[in-house]
Amino acid sequence: MDYTKKTILLGNGKACTIRRAEEADAELMVSYLKTVAGETPYLMREPEEITVTPEKEREFIRQKSEAGGELLLLAFVDGELAGNCSVSAVSSNSRTHHRCAVAIALYQAFCGMGIGTVMMEELLAAAQAAGYEQAELEVVSTNNPAISLYWKLGFAATGTMPQALKYQDGSYADLLFMLKNL
Repeated sequence: MDYTKKTILLGNGKACTIRRAEEADAELMVSYLKTVAGETPYLMREPEEITVTPEKEREFIRQKSEAGGELLLLAFVDGELAGNCSVSAVSSNSRTHHRCAVAIALYQAFCGMGIGTVMMEELLAAAQAAGYEQAELEVVSTNNPAISLYWKLGFAATGTMPQALKYQDGSYADLLFMLKNL
C-alpha cells in the first residue's frame, strides 16, 4: 500500500511526522510494544506476552511493506516514537476482499494531543485509496477516549462481545465492534 511521509502540526504547536515503519525500527518497536502493553488495560496482551524478537519484528515490518493491502505507520513527535497504527486485510477470501482491519496504539504520554486523530485519518485515507470499502476495529468497551475518536471519524458500533478479555486479577472487559464505510 502506498504512503508518503508527512509532517503535520499538532494543536499544541509540535510537529508530528508520520511515516511507514522500516526494518531499522524493529528494536524500537519491540520496546514500544512492551511498554504500551503495560501502560493500558485496553490492548489484547500483557507485557510479558510480548515475546517478539527484533529479528521477528524486522520480518513482520518487511511483510507489511511488501504486502499490497497492508500498511504499518509510525508517528514521531520531536524525534520520539509516539505510536503506531496499521491496516490489514480481514482475509484473502474474495468475499471479504473489500474489508480491512485497523488498529492504533499510543504511548500514554502522547495521548490527548490529536496524534490519534491524525494517524487514523491518514490510515483510513490510505485504506480507501487502496480500494478497501469498509474499515473495522475492536475496542474495549470502557475505552471512552478511543471510542470518542472512532465516533468522530465516522465509525459506528455494530455489536459487543461480552467478557472478551480476562485480566490477571480475574476481572473481564467487553469488546465493542465498530466499522466505517470508506
